[in-house]
Formats: sequence, structure tokens, C-alpha cells
Amino acid sequence: MNKKQGNPDKRNNKSSDTLATILMFLAIGMFLIGLFEAFTTGFIGSYWLFMVSFGLILWSRYRRKKTES
Repeated sequence: MNKKQGNPDKRNNKSSDTLATILMFLAIGMFLIGLFEAFTTGFIGSYWLFMVSFGLILWSRYRRKKTES
């Protein structure tokens, strides 16, 4: 095996872990934007931001569990 290429399983695992981390940071960002919108326009107007944030958290946790097993 070529040393420059590395282990394909490790590269795939690292890529998946990076994606899960990005999803988690996106979720945190969406939640913070949702809080700002909730204070300025009310909870009803920012509800969708909280749901997108929650969905991103679930997706990132699913990706991490998938890479662990």
C-alpha cells in the first residue's frame, strides 16, 4: 500500500467525523440565530430555526453513532 494514500478506512472515518462536527456547529449557529429572532420577532417567527437546529443536531448525532459502529 502506498504510504501517501493512508488507510482508506481512517480517511473515511475522519471525513465523516468532520461532517458531523460541521453539522453540530451549524446547529449551534442556527439555534443562536433562532434565539435572536425570538427576542426580536417572537417565538412563532423563529420556530422554524429551532426545528432546523434540532434536525441538524439529530443528524450529527446519527452520523457520529454510525461511525462508531
